[in-house]
This record gives sequence, structure tokens and C-alpha cells, in this order.
Amino acid sequence: MYEEGYCKWYDPRRKFGFIRRKKKKDIFFHRSAFSEDIKRLYSGDKVRFQVIHGDKGLKAVHIVLLARGKQYKKAFQEEKDKIIDLIGEKITAEVKADPTQELRYYYKCTCGMEFFSSEEKSAHEKICPNRIKQ
Repeated sequence: MYEEGYCKWYDPRRKFGFIRRKKKKDIFFHRSAFSEDIKRLYSGDKVRFQVIHGDKGLKAVHIVLLARGKQYKKAFQEEKDKIIDLIGEKITAEVKADPTQELRYYYKCTCGMEFFSSEEKSAHEKICPNRIKQ
């Protein structure tokens, strides 16, 4: 039987966290319990999961993301602000938020060229017909 709850916290380095359940104790989960489309959970994300008895007690498995929470939206905005601060006037950055993935961004030049890394951006700035003359 599936239950619903909210991610209490998740440590991506250690690959585990806890889910807050309604009127029950918080439950442990490991990264291996994520459905294939989830790369990471943020505090406040709403999830559906099954509970099983593991080696060390109850744990959540078959975790499915239902909705992103406020922490994801905050991380998304912080990442977007950081990118915009790092780049010049003629290059813009857009952050693409796929609810099932981690935050990704790409650079877009005024000439229409798009690229995903700062190395590609630097190389493009040298040859772009719209480059700013110094």
C-alpha cells in the first residue's frame, strides 16, 4: 500500500534522508529507492512511497515525486541569480527547471547561439559577430 508524505531532509552526498509521514514517525529512505525520473529530493517535496521492513527497521521504497516544495523553488531562484551575476551583458542565462531533475542552465548569446558550459561560452565570445569591442 502506498503512503504520501513530504521530504523532511535529504543529503545528496550521503544519499539518504527522511520523509515526514502523517501522524506517524518519520521514515528513512536511500537514494536507491527513487523512481528513475528523480535525481534529487529537496525539503518539502511531496512524495508517494511504499513502506517495507529493512535490515534496520522500516524504510521507504518506490519513491515517486508528486510535487516540488518551497525549498526547490528557493534553490532554483538562487541558482538563477548566481548565474546571472556571473555572466556579461551580452550573454544571458536561463535556468531550466525540470521537476524531476536537478537544476540545469544554459547560456544564450544575443546572436541566438546556445551552449551549456562556461568553456563553450568563452570560446563563443571570441568569435561572435555581436561581441563587445574593447
